Amino acid sequence: MSLIFVTLLQSAQQHWLKSLFVIIALVTGITGLSSVLVINATAKQSYANATPPLFAQLQFRISAKQGQKLVKSDYVEGRRDGLGWVPVMEYSGRLTSHQQVTILGIDPLALSLAQQGLEDTSMQNPGNVLMSRGFARTLGVSSGDTLRLSDGRILGSAFVVSQGLQDEVLLMDIAEFMRVLQHPEIDEFWLFDIPEESQLNRLHQRFEVDKVYYEDPATLTDSFHLNLLAMGLLMFIVCLFIVMNAFHLLYTERQPMFVMLRQMGVSRQTLFKAIFLELLLLCLFTSVLGLWLGVQLAYWLSPAVELTLTSLYELDVSFNQTNLLSLFLLSFSACLAGAIIAVLNPLLSLNRRLANIKAQQNTGDKRFWWAVVLAFAIGFMLSSLLATSLLMHFVSVACLILLGCALMIVLIPILLKHIACRIPAKYALLHWSAADSLRIARRSNIAMCAFFIAVTANVGMNLMVDSFRQATTSWLQQRLVADFYVSSDHAQRVKDYFSETHPGVWLWERKRLAGTLNADVVDVIAYPEHPDYQRAVGLKKAMNNAWQRFLEDGVFINEQLAYKQQLQIGQTIDFYADKKRFTRTIVGIHYDYGNMDNQILLPDTQVSSNAAERFLFAVHLPEGYSLDFATITEQLNQRDSTASVSDLQQIMRFSMQTFDRAFIVTGALNVITLLVAGLSLATSISLIEVQNTGPSGVLRALGVSRMRLTACSLAQYGLLAMLTALVAIPFGALLSYLLINKINVASFAWSYPMLFNGTLVFQLMMLSVTIVLMAVIFPLWHSHRKPIAKRLAEL
Repeated sequence: MSLIFVTLLQSAQQHWLKSLFVIIALVTGITGLSSVLVINATAKQSYANATPPLFAQLQFRISAKQGQKLVKSDYVEGRRDGLGWVPVMEYSGRLTSHQQVTILGIDPLALSLAQQGLEDTSMQNPGNVLMSRGFARTLGVSSGDTLRLSDGRILGSAFVVSQGLQDEVLLMDIAEFMRVLQHPEIDEFWLFDIPEESQLNRLHQRFEVDKVYYEDPATLTDSFHLNLLAMGLLMFIVCLFIVMNAFHLLYTERQPMFVMLRQMGVSRQTLFKAIFLELLLLCLFTSVLGLWLGVQLAYWLSPAVELTLTSLYELDVSFNQTNLLSLFLLSFSACLAGAIIAVLNPLLSLNRRLANIKAQQNTGDKRFWWAVVLAFAIGFMLSSLLATSLLMHFVSVACLILLGCALMIVLIPILLKHIACRIPAKYALLHWSAADSLRIARRSNIAMCAFFIAVTANVGMNLMVDSFRQATTSWLQQRLVADFYVSSDHAQRVKDYFSETHPGVWLWERKRLAGTLNADVVDVIAYPEHPDYQRAVGLKKAMNNAWQRFLEDGVFINEQLAYKQQLQIGQTIDFYADKKRFTRTIVGIHYDYGNMDNQILLPDTQVSSNAAERFLFAVHLPEGYSLDFATITEQLNQRDSTASVSDLQQIMRFSMQTFDRAFIVTGALNVITLLVAGLSLATSISLIEVQNTGPSGVLRALGVSRMRLTACSLAQYGLLAMLTALVAIPFGALLSYLLINKINVASFAWSYPMLFNGTLVFQLMMLSVTIVLMAVIFPLWHSHRKPIAKRLAEL
């Protein structure tokens, strides 16, 4: 056994190029898969180690009904009724650093009675103002520093807590809160326990009761990590195609050695045990190397992943060392399982050859593949219609790709037969080349499936990205109707500047209120009634006379909010903002690309300027009125150092740069996938050319030059690649539709129109065919170097 194993290792060294194909394919697959596993594992470990929000156990927020106020007697009466609620006062203002903050006044004694105690020393001193570590870093504040409001009032001494207090939120002792801010009214009661049904009914009769839901970050980011895992698995599966072809080639070239060992009395069982031991050693080596490369790749990509998670989900994620032993076991298991699957067909073929059993031609091949096509078509339709989760949408995508592979295997021979029949017999070499393409197609099904998957993924991803780019560009051009925009922490200074120096311009200030709808946080935005803005809102769905209804008693909501809460046009909603209850009818749903926040648009006249957050201004110039952009910027900065002025071109340029950075990894992944598919095809061609040595030797003996023979072979593979790409294009377009309207909606709760860019698809097809020709030219050139006599000897 040991001698046989050593013989196999020496044979692998002799056939080093084929062995290298296997190693590269396995290492590439494990690198991609392990990097995704490292990113997912470390991110989820970060979520697990993160401190939960300070009041994560909060169950209900109780406020007064419209037109009423909460008073101390309500608190006392609730205590007598057995409610362990906590009185809360709230104030919004700005610090001396111009940072907008929300200040909460809470009774520490009531908190402790509700078993929601803070850090032991945090509120022993009533003058402490609690803040989170992240917010303290943002402000450059340390514990003990004095905090002041922008009007000069002293809040107290900063106290940085490790508990998960939200950013931009300060916590004070309620007595100090009332003394400093002169705010005697109770805004809410917080209830940390779930009351009995009778108590809850009494609360609903007297107050507005909102259930509070805490979203676990691990659940919130499931869609992102599932997308990432799917990409890693796709790369791993495509690499297995290379492994399968490489093993076919390796075992074909080793066949004389295997035959010799059998003639020397080595049993097939012993031989296959040695092959499995060799495979086990190979998987061990490639798993270690692939895992090491995957870890390096994961930490190289970690800043981009952190930025993505922060921008999409507002999560603070850190990537630390993970459990490498468990990752190695998982990577090794995946590598071994994948290698066994990949080597199964080559070993069965080898077993037949060693047993002198000729593979029987299956006359029912066509019927079998049409049955496979029908099965995957039914699976695709059922999974598409019944999908209710992101995982089921991925199953639908998998069925679509497998359906395409099966259909390609059926269609390519039919197309090749029609092409060969239409080539006149007088063009003998060309006619033979087209007819011989049918044989190559049947022998390279696995490699062409890998190429089909790569082209389908490329077309789908690129159409999705291109549609997103065009939709975003069109949406920005539609929404940005002002001549330029000004952002500032000092709204009044901006208004004073324009009223004093440019009284003729129209200055619209964007006002935002923090609100709640069905316990979800929403941004309530004031929207102007001007005709330019009516055209700019970008409604996806709307009622008849939507704008008239909007100005009377309606609201526009963004697509994200409509999807998350399953809201429809014409539905009446109750939401809270500025301590008031709004009852409105949804009259329109608008596009809001890239925004993860819920948004409600109210008429501008219905939002109070005093309560709203104001930091952005749209500046509209009268017709014929001109302003020097540089002068305005300079003059504004003299009055307000926080002011920033941007015109439409600057905003568009910045948005597109951000867009390109976000999708640069997608572009690189597309090229890598095509290269991997090209490598798979190169290994398949090497195997085919080994078996094609005799027939090509006859052509060389008949006077066909090496160059013409190589050109014919290139034409054959170019034709196969072109036909495969043509079959892949409609499946890529369908994949793009699923990515945009199913997976993107399930992941991020918004969609956009799909656009088919014919020029882009043609460029992708040409790139794919070019990569294939570049991948096959070396094995073809190497194969055609063999002397004619040796070729004829192999007939």
